[in-house]
Amino acid sequence: DDLNCDGIRQDAEPLMPNVTITLRYAGIWDEATNQLVGGEIHAQAPDIQYSNGYFFSRGAQSEPYFISIRGEDKPAGYVPAPFQAGDDRTRDNDMTVGLLPGTPLWATPVFWMPEDRDAVVTGIDIGLCRVETHTVYLPLVVR
Repeated sequence: DDLNCDGIRQDAEPLMPNVTITLRYAGIWDEATNQLVGGEIHAQAPDIQYSNGYFFSRGAQSEPYFISIRGEDKPAGYVPAPFQAGDDRTRDNDMTVGLLPGTPLWATPVFWMPEDRDAVVTGIDIGLCRVETHTVYLPLVVR
């Protein structure tokens, strides 16, 4: 819960309970069919919750994945916080709106599972903020 909606995780900001996140296999681009092959769910909801975040057990080595929140699992009244704000990649929000136009998923950029079985992927942060906590100003063009 990005309380101040700045896109950066502060230590005092609480984890949001009961938000279902999904680890998805990102797949590969099949040049023969000109389509993405993959995108299936690898793991639903986090396996373990710690005081500083949620963790999935490992996916397949050297394979591309992303973390998503499906349309039906989006918490009411929340939107993704500003994407990759600031200069600390270990605390910034990596969740963004939709992979492609019209998709119901909020998703992180694709990341690759390390080849080293003892290595872990860290720094994938999901920041959500209440809709009423920020205002977006759009330019008005009068002709």
